[in-house]
Amino acid sequence: MESCEGLFRQFDEAIQRASEHQSIVNPQKKYLCSLPIHQFSSEWFWQLQAMEPFGYGNVRPLFYDRGRTFTKQNTFGKDNQHLKLVVKESTAVAFNRGYLFPHLQTGIKSEILYSYNGAIKNNFFIEDISILST
Repeated sequence: MESCEGLFRQFDEAIQRASEHQSIVNPQKKYLCSLPIHQFSSEWFWQLQAMEPFGYGNVRPLFYDRGRTFTKQNTFGKDNQHLKLVVKESTAVAFNRGYLFPHLQTGIKSEILYSYNGAIKNNFFIEDISILST
């Protein structure tokens, strides 16, 4: 009878071989509508706050903004791994996206998927961000 360690090793090797032939799947995120982040109104804020709590079965809505440039950008965190971005009176945080900081400094446009921070008006979480080519 084979030991459990041998079975686990064989199982792990089989998984590794199978995964070599699979493509990487990038799940698509769906957004509610296209809305420039600086045009997110107080009315939207209060209406979404009334829909809380968000979670399983009541997903926090995402919004899309294309061609966005930011008036101010900073990094923060232990190794500057996060971004804090400002456009007009709106502040947005992008966790684990600090590596994009040099690209955003040049004023290159980006596209973002964002959600509102239900605790603070005019404060947002960037769920996804990509730099648009010039």
